[in-house]
Amino acid sequence: MANRAAGQLTPCSYPGVTRLRGLTLVLAGLACLPWGPLGWADHGAAPLANAEPESILPWARTVAERAVNGSTNADTGDPLFDAEWALVTCQMTNIALAQIVSADPRRRDEFLPAVRACSGQLLDPATRAFGTALWNEDGLSEDALASDRGHAYLGWLASGLSAARLVDPDPPWRAEHDRLIAGLARRLELAPDAIETYPEQRFSADIASLVAAVALHARATDRPEPRLAPFLVSFKHALISERGWVRHHPGSAPRGSTTAVTSWFLGFADASVAREIDEAYVTTCGATLGFGTCREYPPGVSGPMDIDSGPIFFGAGVSATGFSIGPAMRRGDAPLARRVLRTARLFGLSATRGERASFLAGGPIGDALLLAMVTTERAR
Repeated sequence: MANRAAGQLTPCSYPGVTRLRGLTLVLAGLACLPWGPLGWADHGAAPLANAEPESILPWARTVAERAVNGSTNADTGDPLFDAEWALVTCQMTNIALAQIVSADPRRRDEFLPAVRACSGQLLDPATRAFGTALWNEDGLSEDALASDRGHAYLGWLASGLSAARLVDPDPPWRAEHDRLIAGLARRLELAPDAIETYPEQRFSADIASLVAAVALHARATDRPEPRLAPFLVSFKHALISERGWVRHHPGSAPRGSTTAVTSWFLGFADASVAREIDEAYVTTCGATLGFGTCREYPPGVSGPMDIDSGPIFFGAGVSATGFSIGPAMRRGDAPLARRVLRTARLFGLSATRGERASFLAGGPIGDALLLAMVTTERAR
């Protein structure tokens, strides 16, 4: 979203001065990694890569507790980023907790309050006020939903609500959500590669979030799967480069972070298309001393380090690396997920306190994002 897709952040992304401090720490760590940190990192990474509940639940409880307490906000120093990050934190929280409940329905009562709290925040007009200001209209208004004007950032909001309905099937806001999904689905049918996030700004990951929102809604409401085949053909033609990577926006260079999160979103609708994107991308994911990383730009291509990519070291991007976990879990690539989780554990400053666990470097958005990636269901 804005000058990037809002969800492309990981626990290793540091705003402002903190980002520079984090960069120094990571560079120092890469320069002198002994085997001790690898063993420590793998101790927690292995059970997460195998989706073992005893490792996931302490982390999920931290994320859920923040949602119930309203502690999902960010403080980046930029009001637009703060607003986007708060929205994405609740969206990813709902998806993560829905995936946990799907795997073990006995957890529904435990996590239902958090899902309801985040759903309420997602529907609060203040949460989408940044989009309302840029479009000069509320994307959930009757006029906006009846039109075909952009608002692709609503895919993040709508996918969080769609996931919530897997846990809370009959919420009081279901009619409003149904109308939102109908409006977004119509836009996907009419102009799948040209839906603007903000006026004259289009981002691939935001468009893919619309697909996830529609597909999850169909699953939650037991309706026929949406007809996404024509969309996927158009999307692949316009937004996937000859290398098989996804362009950040039409006409731009392909990006690893964009490719990974787009693949993850599309996987909710069509695992085969997601896997096709994965196969072109994961070949560039490597390992150094047992720690996994993935490239932000294709081999031989360089580009800037920005809020989307997070820090980039020798071609490896923090966001690209973190977002690779979700697609890896979906296709059952536990070895890659394990290597990347080692990296996240070490440089995300993983910590456990009693029955709670967290990645200290990422704050609420980092924990919610990685939890959503780790709990991604394997494709059948």
